[in-house]
Amino acid sequence: MNTMLKSLGCAAVVAGAGMGANVAQADYVSTVLSNEDLIAYYRLGEDPSQTSTATDASGSHDGTYHGSPLSTMGPTADDGWNSFGDNNSAINLNGAGAITLDTAALDIPQITFTGWFRLTDDTHNQRIYTTQASPSNRFTINVANGQRLHVTTGGSNGAWVPIDTVLDGEWHHLVVSRGSNAREDVAVWIDFLPVATTLASHFGQGTGTNPTLGAQGVVDGTIDNSFLGSLDEVAFFNRVFTQEDVNELHAAALIPEPASLALLGLGGLAMLGRRRRA
Repeated sequence: MNTMLKSLGCAAVVAGAGMGANVAQADYVSTVLSNEDLIAYYRLGEDPSQTSTATDASGSHDGTYHGSPLSTMGPTADDGWNSFGDNNSAINLNGAGAITLDTAALDIPQITFTGWFRLTDDTHNQRIYTTQASPSNRFTINVANGQRLHVTTGGSNGAWVPIDTVLDGEWHHLVVSRGSNAREDVAVWIDFLPVATTLASHFGQGTGTNPTLGAQGVVDGTIDNSFLGSLDEVAFFNRVFTQEDVNELHAAALIPEPASLALLGLGGLAMLGRRRRA
């Protein structure tokens, strides 16, 4: 992960905590759930060996597990993301799993994908997310032979970004927004930082019948191009995100633990005492 980015985020949260008793920092989950443009939120904390349902934490758009995905550890406080504590479950697609989602909910002209991913292998084309919605609303995020992250939008248009910095076995945060003018209105953030995109065309769309997490699609029980890695805390929003939206998620993921907040409070009182004596 980007250590400097974490430090800057922590400094911002610390500054906010010391400025007044009424300043409250929401955690990551609460921040996502409180967004009025949220469509669906898959925390992916289930054990797929015990249930086939990928629960929508925000409402009624539950997904379905296919194949043999495994429960694994998601981003935690040990990774620097204090908002998730020490025991945050995620899903390892293991190159053999997929999660189909609600077509009607995600067939929209403007959409933002947010989530965490851990890429462990780059030996073949693989999908983080694919939708087979109406052609003008298609939206696919895939890893192409370990060289680039493809974002396919409307018809065969899209953009790509290099991904050489994320093939490290660690958790990374991803935000991809697609606007109504599908080819031009593509924005990508990796680890909460904007990434330059290069316009491109003629990306394959896959053959699945539903929006799918972690694969190109599921057809007659066959899973195509399953993701060789893990996913966690995936959410969809019905508008384009800005840097301000991404900053809000970043600050929420970095929320200090209670013990840290207590120390910050004591530090703030000490500073006030020194100022009064002065």
